Amino acid sequence: MVRPLGPPTPPADIVDLLRQVDLTELDNASFAALLPAAGVDLSGDNAARMAPVNRLLDALPATTREVIVTRFLSALYSPYLGG
Repeated sequence: MVRPLGPPTPPADIVDLLRQVDLTELDNASFAALLPAAGVDLSGDNAARMAPVNRLLDALPATTREVIVTRFLSALYSPYLGG
């Protein structure tokens, strides 16, 4: 079911933080620890809810998006996310 109002807009402070952090310097454990703060919950039934992730990515510059997607996939298959 599609929500009439769409997914929530990511908090501006999270978007600003992600623009400032050098994500290439974080290890997988540190990156995975940032996901809940960014509104990403991959546990249980929430694992299929990617709309908040997509909204967050849309709010970031293309270069930051590329780094986040690469790091996310790396962390997704690491023990830090239960993958």
